Order: sequence, then structure tokens, then C-alpha cells
Amino acid sequence: MPHNKNTTAIRSLPFTEQGRRHTIIATLPPTKAQHPLSGPIETANAINASILAVRGVSTTATDNTLYTLAQEVLGNCEIDIAPKSFSSYNTASASTQDNIGTAAISSGDHENSCCMEANTSPCKPDKDSEATCSSSETPVNTFEPFYFFFYGSLQVRNVLHRVIGLRSNIFSRSSCDMSSDEPKETAPFLENASIQGWKIKMWGPYPALVPAAADEAVQGTAWLCDKPEYVPRLCTYESDAYRMAYCDVSVPAADGNGVEVIKNARTFVSDLDDEDLEDGEFDLEGYQKSSLAM
Repeated sequence: MPHNKNTTAIRSLPFTEQGRRHTIIATLPPTKAQHPLSGPIETANAINASILAVRGVSTTATDNTLYTLAQEVLGNCEIDIAPKSFSSYNTASASTQDNIGTAAISSGDHENSCCMEANTSPCKPDKDSEATCSSSETPVNTFEPFYFFFYGSLQVRNVLHRVIGLRSNIFSRSSCDMSSDEPKETAPFLENASIQGWKIKMWGPYPALVPAAADEAVQGTAWLCDKPEYVPRLCTYESDAYRMAYCDVSVPAADGNGVEVIKNARTFVSDLDDEDLEDGEFDLEGYQKSSLAM
């Protein structure tokens, strides 16, 4: 969902809708790092740590080093992650959500291709960021796998593969000729997923989540993000028109009876003003057909 957002005034909303929207937006993870000298250092550390946490990253860094790391991830840099071993995770069942942190993970093992379609080093701090993508200290950073909820173009597997860098595997390594090999698979999608308290509005052809009544639901898919480098690539694709947020995702139970809930999943929600959005629905089937021609 490319392009840059435009800044316009928020139109008048009904009091209850406006109040709920402001309440939800106030609880979203911050999108700006706080310098340790700008106020209480404990507050700055908490803000900067939460910027990393929504991206699945925890760190031993504090103070200036933590501030730098927060700026780096906001700039969609791929920061160094310490190797961490996990036992396998059964993605077919959401009843083991407490074991999400035990999903298999390896970092830094992406193999480049001469015809790579994705930007595998998205290190592009915004114009207001002072991030240099390097730190004077060497903190220990770890990554905890988590689920994403997708409701737009990332529901299409070949689009997701291209964004996170896996589409490069359809090329042979010796040349840029097409290979018959299929792209390496990621974790399977959990179909018929949904989240509540949000609704879809349209930003041109792109869907965007905005706060809604607590009983409103959005349909989509859930996908386990098991490598840290995937997160900044997805953020780069979504652009600054979107921001990461936590959500609880309902999926069909593995035994076919009822639903189960994936706690503390993530999704991308609108960071646009309401004036930029229109009522409408995302045509997934139409987008799938057009993506196959890409």
C-alpha cells in the first residue's frame, strides 16, 4: 500500500464515534521515539521499548542506545538480532498461543538473488529521524514471533512473498533466468480470521483499518511472522500511511468447533486523517487476479 499520506483536518464525527476513535488511537504504540533528555528517563525508556515491542523485539539497551534503536526500527532498519532457539510451533491450532514464542526462528539467513524483487535492507529513516542504523554500544536484541492479521493485499501469498523477499527464490542462483522452483514457503495462512472493534475504509484502492464499534468485525487472514527481518519489509510496503497496532484475532478452532483467539497479534491500521478516507470495500478477488499478472 504505497504512497505518502497527506495531512488534512479530521472532519467532524459523532461524539461517540469520535470519542472511541480518540481513545483507541491514544492507546496505540507510539510512532515517535523520545530522547532520554527530553523528560524523565524512565518514561523515554518505556516509550522507546514499546516501539520495539510491537515489532516483536526486546532488548537490553537503555537510554541513548535504546533511543537510537527505536529510531532505527521506526526508519524500517533491520537491526541485529541475537540467535535464539525455539521449539516447533503448531500453526494449525490457535489454542497454543501461549507458546508462540517457541516457534522456530533463524535470523539473518536470507539468501540474496541477482534478480531480487524485494528490498531486503529497508533502512530508510524518515526525514525527521536522526537514526544512523548503527549504535555505539552492542545491546542484546531478541525477537519473539507473533501473528499478523492481514485484511488487504497481503492476503495474497505471492504478494506477501515478494514483499518479505521470498519471491527471489523463483530465480536460479547462477543467472537471472526463471527457475521452475516454487518460492520457499512461510507459515500457512489461517483463513477466515477476524478482528473486532475496527472497520475498513478506503484510501483510494487500498483498505485501511479505523476504529469502529466494539461489535463490528473485519475479515481477513492470520499469518505467523517468524523472522525479524520480515517486519521492517512489511512496514516499508505499508508506508507511513499505516502504523502497527496490537489486536486479538479470532480463528476457527482446530477441531472445527467454535473459534479460538490469538492474543497480542499485530496488524496495520490507518495513520491517515479521516478526510483522506472513503467508505467502500476491498475487492480481494479482483486484486488476486491482477496480482497473478504481475
